[in-house]
Amino acid sequence: MSLISFNTFGASSSTSSALTKTGQTIRNAFAQLSSGSRFSSASVDSAGLAIAAELASNLASISQGSRNASDAASALSTADGALEQVSNITLRLQEIAVTSANGVYSDQQRSALQNEYTALTAEIQRIGETTSYNGQKLLDGSSISAELGGNSIDVGGINLSELAQSVASQDVSTAAGAQDAVAALQSFSDNLASQRGASVDAGLARLGSVQDTLSSAKAVTAEALSQASDTDFASAISDLTRAKALQQYQVAALSSMNQLQASLIKELSA
Repeated sequence: MSLISFNTFGASSSTSSALTKTGQTIRNAFAQLSSGSRFSSASVDSAGLAIAAELASNLASISQGSRNASDAASALSTADGALEQVSNITLRLQEIAVTSANGVYSDQQRSALQNEYTALTAEIQRIGETTSYNGQKLLDGSSISAELGGNSIDVGGINLSELAQSVASQDVSTAAGAQDAVAALQSFSDNLASQRGASVDAGLARLGSVQDTLSSAKAVTAEALSQASDTDFASAISDLTRAKALQQYQVAALSSMNQLQASLIKELSA
């Protein structure tokens, strides 16, 4: 009778321990289902948690890099719009110079043309000195540095005021001066178009490619993070259902063992 008693007590203790583990399984399953994360605690999968943390960090870096590239593209677009206005002004300056170079105009008429010429070249200088994005000058020779998360690229870098000095110094109040201005303006127009293409248009194209690359990397990293950290609902529900059924069996078994223990103790005490 004594041997039966000890075996019964051991079985009861084992069942109680198993019941505790089952309860923890149920709590973990509920935590995963309610939070949407399979890491209800670090002990569930410490290695997986570390991988997920690194993926989350990478995703944040890629996302910010994409935003930085977008900001840089917006800045270049602002610069491009300003240079488009300068190109329009240059066309008018060329018209003025060609008009003044014509021998049929009087000095008084050329003086009026010179006044407009001076005002328009001053406007080009103003555009070069004041065009900015978020407080950063865009046409003073400074480049725009875009931090992409681990690496950076520099775009832009046109110095408009320096480039326009050759046309600002021209005098169209005489026919000879106007002819010199025609040549200077043509050279300025060619240089402006060349630098605009190399610094701004090429920069916009490069940033567009960078954004496409980062967008793809963002999608891949987000998918990897989801697979690493999101709850597998089908598996969690299955674990919960199985654990609850097992818990019911263990509770019933423990209750029976407790009743048997009570009976044995009563017999031994008799």
